[in-house]
Amino acid sequence: MNKNSNILILIISTAALLISIAAIFISCRQISPLRFDYTEILVGALSLLVTVLVGWNIYALIDIKEMRKQIVNERTLMYYESENNLTQIYLGLSDYYYSLLVKSEQTVDERLYKYIFFRISCILHASKINDFKTCEVVAKVLLETIHPEDIEMSASNKKNLFDLLSFVNSPRQVPHFSELLHCLALIRIADSESSDRSSQP
Repeated sequence: MNKNSNILILIISTAALLISIAAIFISCRQISPLRFDYTEILVGALSLLVTVLVGWNIYALIDIKEMRKQIVNERTLMYYESENNLTQIYLGLSDYYYSLLVKSEQTVDERLYKYIFFRISCILHASKINDFKTCEVVAKVLLETIHPEDIEMSASNKKNLFDLLSFVNSPRQVPHFSELLHCLALIRIADSESSDRSSQP
């Protein structure tokens, strides 16, 4: 509700109040000074009370709308901060697994999978708050640090990566997104799973 609407409501409420006051005086006016009708006073008082109540309800409605707007803004801010925190967490996790590529008991492919998974998670949560600059940086780093022709992973892990990418918000606005899809598509599926699948009817 804009400022002009608030002024108009205030003018109408004031006019209604003045009319009610005038009605009280008119209703109290008597032809004969010896007669006094309390009914007219009650009607005027009730009119005044109704006007006050209507004005109060209008004020309360305006106040509720302002509170609702404030709640929506706070919810949006909390959502933004939450997604931003998740972006930073997944970025840190991906850096951690990247640092373990040469010094971990896990296989290289498993560590690479976790590294790629958390990088894509970072892109996902950054896209939800329209932070496409972060998406661009993460996607570019990911393309520079992985070589799909040298990577093997299980079919389920590869599917998880593409499932995660499918939830990215506005993928067309994410730079290098199509290149990332193409790069991940080139990752080979582990031979053990390929043979298992080929043996199934």
